[in-house]
Amino acid sequence: MAKMQDAQLFGGIGTLLMIVGFFIPYIWFVGVMVGSILVLIAVKHIADFTGDKQIFDEYLLSFIITILTIVTIISLTFFSFTTIGGFNTFQGIETQEYYNLFSFWNEILSLLYACAIGLLIGWILMIIGALYFKRSYHRIAKQTDVELFKTAGTMYFIGALSLIFLVGFLIIFIAKIIEINAYFSLPKESALSPPLPQGRRCTACGRLIPEDAVICPYCGKSFQQFSSDESKHY
Repeated sequence: MAKMQDAQLFGGIGTLLMIVGFFIPYIWFVGVMVGSILVLIAVKHIADFTGDKQIFDEYLLSFIITILTIVTIISLTFFSFTTIGGFNTFQGIETQEYYNLFSFWNEILSLLYACAIGLLIGWILMIIGALYFKRSYHRIAKQTDVELFKTAGTMYFIGALSLIFLVGFLIIFIAKIIEINAYFSLPKESALSPPLPQGRRCTACGRLIPEDAVICPYCGKSFQQFSSDESKHY
C-alpha cells in the first residue's frame, strides 16, 4: 500500500542525490539516475495514495523525455566526432600530418555545427519534458495542498526555457532545492485521507449510490419509483 512517509523519504533523498551526484566527477550520471528513479518511486506513491493516476503518468513522460534528451545529445556529439575522424584529426595536427589547415577547420566547424544542432534538439526535448514535470507537480500541489510542489514545477519549467541563456542552470538548481523542501513538507496520511463519496443510499439494498442515479448499479432497482423521503442523504 502506498504511504506518504515513503514518498517523503524517496522524494527528498532522491532529489538531494540528483543535486549532489551532479557534482561528483566520473560517477555523476549514476548518482543522477539513482536519484531520478527514487523520485519516480515517490511520485508513484503519491499518485497511488491520492488516486490521481495522471500525476504519475505525466511525471513518467517527463522522465522518459529527459533520458531521451541525454541520449540524443550524447549520440549526435559522438557521431559527429567519429565522422571527422575522432582523435586522429587532432593527432594529425600534433604530428604535423595535417598540412591543409583550411580542411581541418572545416571539419572542426562541422563538429561544432553538429553539436549545436544536438544541443538545440536536446533543449527542445527538455522543455517538453519540463512541461510534463510542471503539470505533474501542479497536480501534486492540488492533491496535497503543498504549494512548494507548484513552485518547484514552475521554476523547473522556467529554468528549462532559459537554459539557452545559461541562467537556466541556476534556476533549475533552485527548483531542486525547493523540491526537496516540498517532499519533506508532505502532510501525514491522515490529513490526506480521501473524503467519503457523496450520494444517497439505495432504499432497496442500502448501498451508497450517486445522487443523480436513476437505477441502482448494485441491485438494479429504479429510483423513479422511490419518493424523495425514502432516500437517505449525507
